[in-house]
Amino acid sequence: LNTITGNNLNNSSIAKTSSEINSQTFVNTLNSNKNNINLSSVDSSLSSYSLSNWKLGTNGYPILDNKSTNTSYTPYTLTNLVTNGSFENGLTGWQKWINNLDDINVSTDVAKFGTYSVKNSGTTMYQTIASIFSGSRNHKYYFSSYMYSKTNSCYQTSGFNYDNTEHWSDEYIQTNLNVWERYSKILVSPDIDHTIKYLVADSFLSSAVSRECFADGVLVVDLTAAFGAGNEPDKSWCDENIDYFDGTKVVYK
Repeated sequence: LNTITGNNLNNSSIAKTSSEINSQTFVNTLNSNKNNINLSSVDSSLSSYSLSNWKLGTNGYPILDNKSTNTSYTPYTLTNLVTNGSFENGLTGWQKWINNLDDINVSTDVAKFGTYSVKNSGTTMYQTIASIFSGSRNHKYYFSSYMYSKTNSCYQTSGFNYDNTEHWSDEYIQTNLNVWERYSKILVSPDIDHTIKYLVADSFLSSAVSRECFADGVLVVDLTAAFGAGNEPDKSWCDENIDYFDGTKVVYK
């Protein structure tokens, strides 16, 4: 962090010194240390800015987020309702659902966020892992996660459980192999007490054949709670402005 200096802050740009640091590392450091770093120790001219004011620019350099310093935008605090969505803490917060088999575990084979992802290497149908938690009535929820299929197609879906029935939305089936792909959607919860289920690294498809399905960066945000009823953003805005995070995050709209 000591290798950067402020430059032309009015134009929301930032420059590196000759001993350049990796800009993505810089942004990751900011994201993970928002409560631990004093910007004034980096450059006294930055003391009025919060670490949440920074993002990675299209040129690959850390820049000030115009939205965060522009009073025409409103900050909103989001909460990821999924516990351990990047599987850095093993399977904490997750349930092996339907078939409690040993073929679902964390893996370092491929990862989108951090070091680990969850891997389903099972040969059995009806085998998956799920994040399950209570939801609020008539709220809009944004679901987002990443899939990686090495062999055959893998599957994931989400929905609401009420009246002792599972009500699933449309599923996403990955047909492109050996690439991380994002799956996202917005669902409106029912006007009845319910739980939310998010199934990832799923091998529900077809017959019982060997699969290597991975998932990472699993996110669920209650848009109604965060933005207010009637002010929830649409899916395209969420896809552009809400990527995976753990815990809470401030966005500007």
